[in-house]
Amino acid sequence: MDALFPQANINLFSLRDYLCADGKSLMIRACSEVDHIFSELYNVDERIRIPYYTIKIIELFLFLGLVERKKFENLPSFSRSVVSATKSVYAYLIENPIKRVTIAELSFRFNVTAAFKSVYKQTPFVFRGRNS
Repeated sequence: MDALFPQANINLFSLRDYLCADGKSLMIRACSEVDHIFSELYNVDERIRIPYYTIKIIELFLFLGLVERKKFENLPSFSRSVVSATKSVYAYLIENPIKRVTIAELSFRFNVTAAFKSVYKQTPFVFRGRNS
């Protein structure tokens, strides 16, 4: 990294250790800084694509170096079966937008309780209201 852009002082190992301590994953919610970096990748002239992507990667590393640990949040983790059941509930709600269904019915039918809310950040009821 120093050869490409020595002024940036980007240490990938330190960045990894800072952002992904203890081998945990980091998820950054959408924000204008990240949107800006990625939105410009789609319409780049082929003649400058490789150097342009290099610049955008450096920009991303610079941004990641500014992320504050206090903004980190612990993400819940679920077993593969809970995630699968939650995806089934999601698909069912998409395929049946008009059918009235309670959380209790969904829980019984798909053997899942609070996982939907944890995965999709909203209850099935709220999800259905926004996607009908």
